[in-house]
Amino acid sequence: MSKATSPSWPDPTEWLKRLDDVSRERAVGYLSATDQRNRKPGSYTDNEVLIESACTLHAAGVLSSIATALHELPAFKDHPATVVLNDIVIALHDLAVGGAPALLQRGERRSDIAPIGQDTVIGYMALSVRLLREGHDFTDAAARAKVAELMAKHGFRGRKGDILSASTLQDWQDAYAEMPAEHPVRVAIERRWSEWTSNPDWQCGHNLSAALNWIEKLAERPEFQNKSARKRS
Repeated sequence: MSKATSPSWPDPTEWLKRLDDVSRERAVGYLSATDQRNRKPGSYTDNEVLIESACTLHAAGVLSSIATALHELPAFKDHPATVVLNDIVIALHDLAVGGAPALLQRGERRSDIAPIGQDTVIGYMALSVRLLREGHDFTDAAARAKVAELMAKHGFRGRKGDILSASTLQDWQDAYAEMPAEHPVRVAIERRWSEWTSNPDWQCGHNLSAALNWIEKLAERPEFQNKSARKRS
């Protein structure tokens, strides 16, 4: 695509620069806010905004910058996807200021499936095992044992609050394998894996020490320390 062949489209270089500038600025604000939230949950920003609300507002801002950029493209002027994105942005803003938008209402909890927090843990544990197995030549069993060791070292617990075991990791690997391709956790995990492996030399750039450090950092994340999120019948 070029201005010569598609005069109604924005200049690609300028369009990408605008998107990068705006989304990057808002994303930096989001990362700063989430860092404060992780360190001091329930605290306030310099503008006296509850930090959890600030995170949501920044997230809405990032999504809004993407929706605005798409709207510049003729093909997306009346695209139904832009309507969805705009509705989500509005709902996130409403939620951040204390509203209860219908779009973001929780569904009825079903007893036959794990909560999304549990699925997130399962996904990242499966990714950790895969990182050691396919990136650093661990056997499947050795990778599970190492991940269990690292997570337990930081207080991460498995089922029923017990020390995380390699057998639990095996069960979680199986659970991840059974997730539908369109499951949001699976989409996110596979995107991360694709980012790592898209470079043919990715293994050279990810030494074992860095991989082990990445896994340990998972255990320090607040959601991974939340035992109630990992209850499983």
